[in-house]
Amino acid sequence: MDIIATSLPPEPLGFAALGDVLPSFDAFSPLCMRVNLPDPEQRLRALTGSGMDVGQATPDLLIVARPVAEMREQPLADRYDDVTLVACAPEEAAERVAAIYEALKPSRPQLGQWAVPADAESLEDAAEEGLLFEIRVGGTSAGIVAAERDDSYGFTGFCMQEIALNSAHRGQRVGIAALQRLTRQVPANTNDVLWGHIHPDNAPSLRNARDSGRQVVTAHVWVTPTGYRGMPTT
Repeated sequence: MDIIATSLPPEPLGFAALGDVLPSFDAFSPLCMRVNLPDPEQRLRALTGSGMDVGQATPDLLIVARPVAEMREQPLADRYDDVTLVACAPEEAAERVAAIYEALKPSRPQLGQWAVPADAESLEDAAEEGLLFEIRVGGTSAGIVAAERDDSYGFTGFCMQEIALNSAHRGQRVGIAALQRLTRQVPANTNDVLWGHIHPDNAPSLRNARDSGRQVVTAHVWVTPTGYRGMPTT
């Protein structure tokens, strides 16, 4: 269940007040609540050090973002000239992405908890906007990257729908070069940003996002008041 609007500040007193609302939803057997927390690192420290009984707070998804104009000003990756983006169809892209995720399972058994491969239906909007691409390195297929316009979290701009690289091309800054190419493809207005969701345990994706210039600006946080079970850990 989503409760979108609240006038409470993202501070310890606000969290405590939100916790008082949960009993009103006992008929749904709530486990916890999820809130959007701007500047999550600083605010989580303030929450845990407040001395107030607000329960446990655990980041669920990080939102990483950067204005497209600023990303275009970043120094080009050393693989930039090796990488090209070629438009492709949603069905073809979905097959490629599924195969990449399947190949990753042995080395990243928790991947299914962090992300799911984009399917053809979820990639259709990106394709219609001309923002679904096969990543090629020297003419060889290296993966898929996709974005679509999505104005959320107070941003205007583009949401990353997928970036998936073949094992042979990971760890070589190909992903950064592909994102830099993508920022030059999106039809960005002056204040548009490129943003996306990343699980806090997904270190490779976080590293790639930060290396491309994006920053953690807000987070979905599970807040479990005392007396509630919280989200399952497995």
